[in-house]
Amino acid sequence: MNKKIHKKISKLEKFLHIDEFVKKTDLKKLIKANPLSQAKKSINKFYQDYKKIKEREDIKREKKIELDKQKIIQEEKKLIQKEKIQQEKDERLKIAQKEKLIKDNEKLIAKNEEKRKKS
Repeated sequence: MNKKIHKKISKLEKFLHIDEFVKKTDLKKLIKANPLSQAKKSINKFYQDYKKIKEREDIKREKKIELDKQKIIQEEKKLIQKEKIQQEKDERLKIAQKEKLIKDNEKLIAKNEEKRKKS
């Protein structure tokens, strides 16, 4: 029984070899000795990411504003075009009404002259 325990202990010692493990590895990497530095890096990274996101949002906002301006300009152009077309239609209608009025007056004058000749 004693022999079995001794074997287990020796295997455990070979497996662990803490002395060699300490010599081979850099404890500073394993144990974060400076949590302030890590916190500073983390906060800095968060801030940089935040700045990038803000910049993207600003660019998107500017693009949206520019697109809105262009839409407004296009709508104004369409409105101006519609107004011009409406004015032209109104002018044509007025001209047509004047021509009709002139023709009606000429007919009325002709009728009045015939009435005078008959009387």
